Amino acid sequence: MRMHRFILALSCILMMLAAPISAQDLQKGLEAYRSSDYKTAFKGMETAS
Repeated sequence: MRMHRFILALSCILMMLAAPISAQDLQKGLEAYRSSDYKTAFKGMETAS
């Protein structure tokens, strides 16, 4: 039972650490879309999803 809690806690921590990285990719994708750079925007949006 303790191992399950440890794995759950570790998974939650790793997901929280990864969230800002994907948010940065999304922001870059939106900026590229607004500047009509659709190829870069697609890459940024694809990475974020």
